[in-house]
Amino acid sequence: TLFRSATRMASRPKKPALAPEKDMEDSGEDSGSENDDSEEEIHEEVSVDFEAHTIADSDHNGIKKLLQQLFLKAHVNTEELTDIFIQQNHIGSVLKQAEDLDDADEDDVADDHGHVFGFISLLNLTERKDTPCAEQIKELILSQCEKNCEQSMVEQLDKLLNDNSKPVGFLLSERFINVLAQIGRA
Repeated sequence: TLFRSATRMASRPKKPALAPEKDMEDSGEDSGSENDDSEEEIHEEVSVDFEAHTIADSDHNGIKKLLQQLFLKAHVNTEELTDIFIQQNHIGSVLKQAEDLDDADEDDVADDHGHVFGFISLLNLTERKDTPCAEQIKELILSQCEKNCEQSMVEQLDKLLNDNSKPVGFLLSERFINVLAQIGRA
């Protein structure tokens, strides 16, 4: 599957190397205007084609990095969760930059092989109930519910998460910030 994304990026231009102070004194020029110019932002739109791929072993580091971004302030074993997603590679996909074989040689394609821009997968919380990462995610969900919902809702959710007769899945989707949200959900 091929997706196209146009991303707006703002960045500051690189500052020119400054001459040593004694040279600047000798020239007698005022450099105050240079600092003002270097503070303005450059807005540039970059068009990138993305492809959805089946999750593979080579995606381990990319998925783990995105999971660490997703669970930045939460205690979730991202290493174990990444391993589960790779084991169940028939569920979900990763988002990678589309290969342009006209412009790239074999070495460039091999270098970008593992770069993951986003992923989507499902964790069966009922089936994986004995794994620490599934329990950590359940605790995280319940703690967020306790902070934001009435007690009756927390009790319903707790009952649902611990009912082994009905499978409960948790959909995880994450992308780099400059990748459009529509692409990350596709």
